[in-house]
This record gives sequence, structure tokens and C-alpha cells, in this order.
Amino acid sequence: MKAAANEITVGKKYQYAVVNDTVDAAVAKIKSIIAAERCKIIRNENLFESLTK
Repeated sequence: MKAAANEITVGKKYQYAVVNDTVDAAVAKIKSIIAAERCKIIRNENLFESLTK
């Protein structure tokens, strides 16, 4: 129980939360996070550069 309380406290420092309720649900959440990260503007600056040429 002490470990869980610590994880909750430390978890607030991160941008995403994935609860390992079931493997399938956790995998789906992680895939969604990866997709979201790949869509960030900062990761796609060359795309915008090429569109303005």
C-alpha cells in the first residue's frame, strides 16, 4: 500500500497516466500516447516548413 501511495505522488510529475488494469487496455493507452506524441507540432516542424515553400 505504501508503494501505491508513492506511485500516486510521483505520478503527478508525468504527462500521461497508464493504469495496468488489463494488458489490452494498457497497450491501447500506450499506443494512443505514442500516436499523440508523433502528432505534436514540435515533432512535425519540417512538414510545416515544406508546406510553406
